[in-house]
Amino acid sequence: MTTEKIPQLVEFRNYRIVPGSIDRFIEHFEAHFLEPQEALGMEIVGQFRVLDDPERFVWIRRFRAPTSRGVALERFYTGPVWREFGARANELMVEYNDVHLVVPDHSAPEFAAEHVPHVHRGVE
Repeated sequence: MTTEKIPQLVEFRNYRIVPGSIDRFIEHFEAHFLEPQEALGMEIVGQFRVLDDPERFVWIRRFRAPTSRGVALERFYTGPVWREFGARANELMVEYNDVHLVVPDHSAPEFAAEHVPHVHRGVE
């Protein structure tokens, strides 16, 4: 399956965080990475703690234009936000390479159809 033929591409990202650091990691992640990624066309559609594993953080990033994924990732990870704040994120993570690219099944409704960009959350 090529990305030209799919309506959206979803990354399921599963991180192991340094013991005792989950709150600091989430605070750093939310403060520095959500809006800049969305400004580049990525949508952060879910962030989760794992109930029975306090050192796990799972998040979901979606690309409505799957063919733009490579460019968007390169721009983010070589850009000024990651240069300034990436090292701290890496210090707080033990494992960050458990990433799965998934596509919604064609029989299911659109995934996260009502996504509101982080820059607009809380604004009435």
